[in-house]
Amino acid sequence: MYRRHVKLVCDWCSFVAIHPIQMDVDHIDNDHHNNSPSNLRSLCPPCHRLRTLAEMTLAMLHRTYPAS
Repeated sequence: MYRRHVKLVCDWCSFVAIHPIQMDVDHIDNDHHNNSPSNLRSLCPPCHRLRTLAEMTLAMLHRTYPAS
């Protein structure tokens, strides 16, 4: 359902996709049940991975992310 909100431009790096399949939908508040348009943004896969990595790193620093 939330895929209809995907745009063809990355909200972080301004990468322009040729097709929507090249883009990811990111939940800004990390609540995957909150599909409100105000909670969704389009990110290219590299930016989406960087965001996830940064959040995991910060969480581990604050010891809130479970160790593998």
